[in-house]
Amino acid sequence: MRILLAALVVLAAVACGNGEDKAPEEEAPSGPKPVDVVTLPLRTETVEEYFTLPGDVQPWEDVSLTVEAGGVIETITKEEGGRIKSGETLLQLNMDSIRASLAKNRALLELKKANLERIEKLYKGKSASRKTYDEALADYKTAEADVQYFRSELSKGTLKSPLSAWVDRIYVDEGEFVSPGTKIAELVQTDRLKVITEVPEKDVAWLENGDNVTVTRALVNENLEEYRARIIHISKSADEVSRTYRVKLELIDGHHILRPGMIVRTRFLRRTIEDAFAVPFYAVVDRGDNRGVFLEDNGTARLVMVETGAVTGSRVVIKGELNVGDRLIVQGQQFLVDSQPVRSE
Repeated sequence: MRILLAALVVLAAVACGNGEDKAPEEEAPSGPKPVDVVTLPLRTETVEEYFTLPGDVQPWEDVSLTVEAGGVIETITKEEGGRIKSGETLLQLNMDSIRASLAKNRALLELKKANLERIEKLYKGKSASRKTYDEALADYKTAEADVQYFRSELSKGTLKSPLSAWVDRIYVDEGEFVSPGTKIAELVQTDRLKVITEVPEKDVAWLENGDNVTVTRALVNENLEEYRARIIHISKSADEVSRTYRVKLELIDGHHILRPGMIVRTRFLRRTIEDAFAVPFYAVVDRGDNRGVFLEDNGTARLVMVETGAVTGSRVVIKGELNVGDRLIVQGQQFLVDSQPVRSE
């Protein structure tokens, strides 16, 4: 019994000695680990917002020529692709029958004129009645009208160009018989070019005559040259079907490249926004039906709800409780939550 008590005393002493020598354990750190992010300082700038629409290049003037008279084509003075001046003859019909009729009526006019002069002398000398004089005068005026008629008919056999242009198409040949109204040729004036585009009603209010426009060819995956144009006409009423407004542009340059019939891209300035915050698209995060951005604030991510506006390239204009110099998180923000610790690189 004494031996058992002594053993218990020894064990108790050993236990007490071990408890005094044991060092206290270190506590594990508490809280989430900071997320590594990349930030950019917010700055205000002037942002220009543009919109782009397809356009159709057209010649400044495009004229279809037809003949007023019928007959056999005697001469065509130009070939397709040739240049013609304003007032220059393009086509001549064989008008021999009209010339003969004109010569005949000219001779008859001279006869009627001489007869009128003779009757007039007799009438003044009281040797001819008023009726005789009136009949001679009427015959003369009728002959004069006939001469004017055949002169007009003869002129219809000559087709002249109403403008200086290129002969783009000729639809007839020499020796061919044509009827009045037959289409003869197409003339195009390409010294000046215009572009026609249709602008939606939501954008037409931003445009004014004289505004500058950028035009490029509608090609894919090419480094395209830009050409200048300006607005010269905006339709006052919308198309009844498309509800768009026809806008006409005058090309200032690019005539050596652009041709009538080409489809181009037209780039219009919608508006200029002063003192705007324009940030990369990917910096904006969706939170339900709303959008926001994260700002780094003393090692903490702060969510600020924003409204998005104009788009320019790969950036979007935002509005919210933002200040110049705020640190916008542009990398690592997609899975952040408000007030989460962050570490900025």
